Amino acid sequence: MFTVSFFARIGYSAAWMLITNFTHSLPWNQFLAKDPARTWPILHNFMAFVLGGKHRWNEMLFHDVHHLP
Repeated sequence: MFTVSFFARIGYSAAWMLITNFTHSLPWNQFLAKDPARTWPILHNFMAFVLGGKHRWNEMLFHDVHHLP
């Protein structure tokens, strides 16, 4: 039980760090700034499917909004 719990924590932490570092990165913000009309329909539809809906993909696209004052 402890082994499964340990590796679950490691996996969750690694995924969280990857997503957080990715969505807070300068290249990610530049991508959003250069594509305001969301002209990558295959990417957007794929990511919406993977994440479980367009609302979740939208949250990832604009993740940095929660840092605004």
